[in-house]
Amino acid sequence: MKHSVLNAVTASCIFATASYACTGITLTGADGTTIFARTLEWGTFDLAPEILVIPRGTKMNASVMPDGAAGHEWSTTYGVAGITALGKPLFGDVMNEEGLVVGTFYLPGFTEYQIYEPDSASVSLGSSDFAGFIATQYGSVSDVRSALESIRVVPVVEPAIGIPPPLHFMVSDPSGEAIVIQYIGGKPTIFEAPLGVITNAPNYDWHITNLNNYLNLSAVALPPVEAGGQQFAPLGAGSGMLGLPGDFTPPSRFVRAVAFS
Repeated sequence: MKHSVLNAVTASCIFATASYACTGITLTGADGTTIFARTLEWGTFDLAPEILVIPRGTKMNASVMPDGAAGHEWSTTYGVAGITALGKPLFGDVMNEEGLVVGTFYLPGFTEYQIYEPDSASVSLGSSDFAGFIATQYGSVSDVRSALESIRVVPVVEPAIGIPPPLHFMVSDPSGEAIVIQYIGGKPTIFEAPLGVITNAPNYDWHITNLNNYLNLSAVALPPVEAGGQQFAPLGAGSGMLGLPGDFTPPSRFVRAVAFS
């Protein structure tokens, strides 16, 4: 775990209305140390977060399936530590002993899970089970890629919100490799995520395309300009970041996280 640090901050909502403004960011030090960090702003109700440690060899089971059947059952290959919600072993963020980190993020309006098939109940998970399953079973991003072929993530209703939680996930490991996993059109979709940044809706590839609108951003100050015989220079530090969006929408938070990282 020394090569990767999970820093999960649970903050109260800063608005009177509900907020789902989660932002994930990855920082890489000069020595190669990778730090995955995130904010979690959930303003609808108290998630009752708790820190949970699960050792290797622990028997675990997924949520009950839509027809009442038992979901997937497994024994943990790796010990994990993470932050859970609602008094259940449902991880919002979790890291295993190999340094693999799985972050859970809200994705309303764009998530469509695989259709539940009763004959496949034994290999099916609810979306809330996904992070814990991945972290306890796989030691690298490379291993996770193949995992999606062996399990199904289906729409299991979470009583606290009355719907299957619409989620997507960032998975990273100490090498700095990162992917985003989304369920689009009833199929698992993997996006390469070398920037190590994630927010919420819309889909991840849209956010990457949107970065093309902000190519002017720079950590370097703008040079002085001469016009009409007068010289104009930046009023202070940070002029290279003029145009950085400052609102709290997912697209703007995504751009800011990329700029900061």
